[in-house]
Amino acid sequence: MIILIPTYYKNEKYCNLLLDLLEVNWPNHPELYFLTDGGNINYPNVIKVDNKNWLIVLYKGLKYLINKYPDLDYIYLVLEDLIPLWSLSVEELTKIENVVINNKLKCVCFPTYPAYWGQENEVKLDGITLYKTPEEFDFYSQLQPSIWQVGHLMKICEHALENNLLDAWSFEWIKSEEQHYVSSYQWSTVFNGFLVRGRVNLAAINKIKLPEGKKLKNQLLKSFIFDLPSLIKYRINRKLKLIG
Repeated sequence: MIILIPTYYKNEKYCNLLLDLLEVNWPNHPELYFLTDGGNINYPNVIKVDNKNWLIVLYKGLKYLINKYPDLDYIYLVLEDLIPLWSLSVEELTKIENVVINNKLKCVCFPTYPAYWGQENEVKLDGITLYKTPEEFDFYSQLQPSIWQVGHLMKICEHALENNLLDAWSFEWIKSEEQHYVSSYQWSTVFNGFLVRGRVNLAAINKIKLPEGKKLKNQLLKSFIFDLPSLIKYRINRKLKLIG
């Protein structure tokens, strides 16, 4: 198992500051790799792909890992702004990892929102409650923190490449004949993570309590204040359009 954290050059400043918080909130985590189109992350495991398309960066990053670790079956795919802001239950994650591996599941995501999909979609495997992602759900391949079977994720990427679905939002809409699942265990962050459409999510800042998160919190506050005038302007213009 490996953690793969996709990011891009503009968000690398956060990646350099989130590691201390990640270590304390996810102790003894699997080996971690950052995946980026930039080159300014101060960490030994960084995969750099010179391409501005999110999907191509992911695809080539996966190919790199597969070549380096031929026996790699599963990865955690966690966007940089969805790292845990408070403590994860390692015990719970380990149980879910075992269920995924033992039952050869293709994808299990950990929602950042309260998820209940109804009894008709509920599945219990080895005492763990999962929900089948309904086929009609728009975001069938949602980019919540997830455990992916590597071969299946590669097939999803290949489908995206063939159909020119090169951004993260298009990726989430991809359907599959393979069943995807949602865990009943909720990930330790706020909905949307610490960034929303490229802007800092104030709700996330308020959740960073540990001293290990101080540097990240300060950078998020700095970015929020810097973006505040343009955010106010955007909201005023939107209201004026509604009035007009």
